[in-house]
Amino acid sequence: MSRTVLHVRAETKPLEHRSAITPTIAKKLVDAGYVVNVERSPLSVFPDKEYEGTGASLVPTGSWTDAPSEHIIVGLKELPEEDFPLKHIHVQFAHCYKGQGGWDTVLGRFPRGKGTLLDLEFLEDEQGRRVAAFGYHAGFAGAALALMTWAWQLTHGNDKPLPGVTPYENESALIKDVKDAVEKGKAKSGHLPRVLVIGALGRCGKGAVDLCEKAGLEEILKWDLPETKAKPGPYQEIVESDVFVNCIYLSAKIPPFISPESLSHSNRKLSVVCDVSCDTTNPHNPIPIYDINTTFSSPTVPVKLPSGSTDLPLSVISIDHLPSLLPREASEAFSAALLPSLLQLNDWKNARVWQQADKLFKEKCATLPEGTVDGRAELVADKTSSAELSETINSMFAWYRDAAECYVFMDDVKTIDVREFSVSRWWSRGWTLQELLAPNAVFFFNKDNFFLGTRDGLADLVSHASGIGHDFVTHKRTIYEASIAQRMSWASRRETTRREDEAYALLGIFDVNIPLLYGEGERAFLRLQEEIIRQSDDQSILAWGMPYKRRKPESSKQKKKCLGVLARAPYDFRGSGDIKRIPCTDVMSYAMANQGLAMHCQTRRLLQTYKQYQQSQYGYGKWSLPYDTIEEIRLGCRLDRHSILVLHLVNKGKLWYRADLVVHQIHRPSK
Repeated sequence: MSRTVLHVRAETKPLEHRSAITPTIAKKLVDAGYVVNVERSPLSVFPDKEYEGTGASLVPTGSWTDAPSEHIIVGLKELPEEDFPLKHIHVQFAHCYKGQGGWDTVLGRFPRGKGTLLDLEFLEDEQGRRVAAFGYHAGFAGAALALMTWAWQLTHGNDKPLPGVTPYENESALIKDVKDAVEKGKAKSGHLPRVLVIGALGRCGKGAVDLCEKAGLEEILKWDLPETKAKPGPYQEIVESDVFVNCIYLSAKIPPFISPESLSHSNRKLSVVCDVSCDTTNPHNPIPIYDINTTFSSPTVPVKLPSGSTDLPLSVISIDHLPSLLPREASEAFSAALLPSLLQLNDWKNARVWQQADKLFKEKCATLPEGTVDGRAELVADKTSSAELSETINSMFAWYRDAAECYVFMDDVKTIDVREFSVSRWWSRGWTLQELLAPNAVFFFNKDNFFLGTRDGLADLVSHASGIGHDFVTHKRTIYEASIAQRMSWASRRETTRREDEAYALLGIFDVNIPLLYGEGERAFLRLQEEIIRQSDDQSILAWGMPYKRRKPESSKQKKKCLGVLARAPYDFRGSGDIKRIPCTDVMSYAMANQGLAMHCQTRRLLQTYKQYQQSQYGYGKWSLPYDTIEEIRLGCRLDRHSILVLHLVNKGKLWYRADLVVHQIHRPSK
């Protein structure tokens, strides 16, 4: 009988350093007669050399796709988002059984390739308990961050949130940092924090309690069902504690543990809440004082307190991947708990735990929408459907904005060298502008999947590479505070494959929607500007053509054309990055009309003939059109407080055109 082959695939999800099968467990599987192939992994907390000597074989990263169909693929997190059918048995967390977004696409890949999903989340013993889970280390890490936040508030005040954290090499290093932080907090406040843990008897709660004890705390309130059933919430004991750690998951509605009203109590000591359960979107969430998840890069979110509350701050931690703070210990504990089930994979069809997982897989496959298995389930917008494509592109910015984290892979960058980072192709792509600006957190990785840094941590480099101001990069100011011309300038260095996408990639940047009409060429960018004008009175949209030292030479064909007041492409705004809007100006009003832009404004005549204009200080190019009148209009925008920007127009019949390709700056004497 041939030996069962387990293929341990490398995790590809950024910042995921855990492994489903550790070196220790790999050796035990080999000793039990299994063949274990382990993919080389640049992300894993376990270096490749630790698998040497275990009897396992190291194989190339991503080689599972070419493995024989009888090999069992063991992983931890979701597979990369691809659409090819899956032919293997996969043991992993798939997150597609509870109606999550795109669940049918993920699940449909297995029956299309005649593969099988044995989901780790639903492996249960005879008592209905999960055979392996990361709950203990979730509670442990959550309590650690909560204590560090408590101390940080005391030592740094209300205005500076806890900085981002990175995974620890081991538990000892984390405990040391927590102890140091608690001692500093104690020195400032004169006491150790009182911590209340609800769900203290479960795996997660036990982890939270253990961390508090190892940190040297003396007052730890351990609540579970008896305490919460004794009386309904909200609980005054929570408000009177310094730190509250929630470790329960609810499937039915109960009175909340905390309410906005309870937070206004004059005796409130509570300053940190860690919701390890992270039930942000659960309608039964017993902590209804926050509505977003946090991340390791931004661990806390402030709570908006009721009026009349004390000045004591209140922060919430709601990270849904807390065990990744201790990837080594979390992996070792999980893998050891999973080992008895792994040892049954050589006869999995007759092993109860795997039979149950297979039965659930088949039940879920039966609920797949028609066509998911026989047809091709798309992971992206169907480009043959104009309606779906239009909806996708018009919604794209919102998807990035609502994402907790966004990961950028720079396949032409090796190090964080300033020049190499700044000349990456990523900075020149039109669609990546919204990927940079919309998300709350952006993580950069190099070609080898090594972490380079966050957008905020690399803000100076990002600002230099993108031409976007530091405050807009770090979200200290929203992009909608920038003038139209400034935002256009951010796109002026970027290119798209399709001419129309120069406009469509900017819809979210300007918070507008327009129909998609591929084939219209540069008309798309004109329609974008027209829609912006309908919704905004920011006159900087007319301030394109500022002199720029690397400006492209204009073609002779363009020189003979009449110039409209709207730009032809984002490139025309390349020199407009410093233009600011003058608020509440009554210099000019305008609106789109059937023949173009209708403007109501005061003008100033410059010279009588166009020939004289060509020879004056204003003339920019040689134009051979017989225009007679040159008029100057002021724009409601400026480069600095001592200057104004003006536009020069020429008349032809009933219509007016730009006299040249530049907006002019007139300096005013300072008072």
